[in-house]
This record gives sequence, C-alpha cells and structure tokens, in this order.
Amino acid sequence: MRSVIQAATGRTIGADYNTGYLQAGAIEVPLINARDGDIIQITNPTNTQPNADYVGLHTAIVLDNLGNGKFRVIDSNSNYDGIVRIRDNYNPAELSTRQPGLVVRVYRIE
Repeated sequence: MRSVIQAATGRTIGADYNTGYLQAGAIEVPLINARDGDIIQITNPTNTQPNADYVGLHTAIVLDNLGNGKFRVIDSNSNYDGIVRIRDNYNPAELSTRQPGLVVRVYRIE
C-alpha cells in the first residue's frame, strides 16, 4: 500500500496503520462518503503498530462506491497469498464484525 500511495501521490505513509496516513496529510472521511482512490483500513485501534499482524487487519483502495456499504476495491492478500485482486461487493463494515475490536476507517489523500 505504501508504495502505491507513494507512486500515486508522492507522499510517504508512516509506519503506523492509522496515524501513518494522517501524517502523510490524509483526512478521515465517513465510510458512506468513500470514493475512488480512498483507502479503507480495518484495524483494531489498540494495535496499529507497524508489526501488527492479526485476523481482520486489512487495507483496500476504493475503485467504486457501489452504495449500501459495498465497494469495488483493489487489495492484496485477501486470501493470505499476497496476490493483488479486484474485489466486487467488498463490505468492510460486515468484515469488521468478524473479530472483536475491529473498526473501519477511510482515508483520503488529496
């Protein structure tokens, strides 16, 4: 994700899974307002350190907001294989309910 953001915007994302985006000048927007280019981050706010690794931690880039909380996104490692894929009907709010403590945040870099 960091290399994609660097190439697209010229900005460097910090190491933390949440504050790293804010340090790069991103703003947080409501999930309902997510649009193409925004970054959806699912994390447990108690563990956003660079070495975090737990079930549910996930990052995706929005390609389209399909409405009703669903998105067309591009992401990697959704099947724990490191492959980059386009996913239709990605529902981050639903995914965040699968593990306790997960929250969804959306970052926009303009």
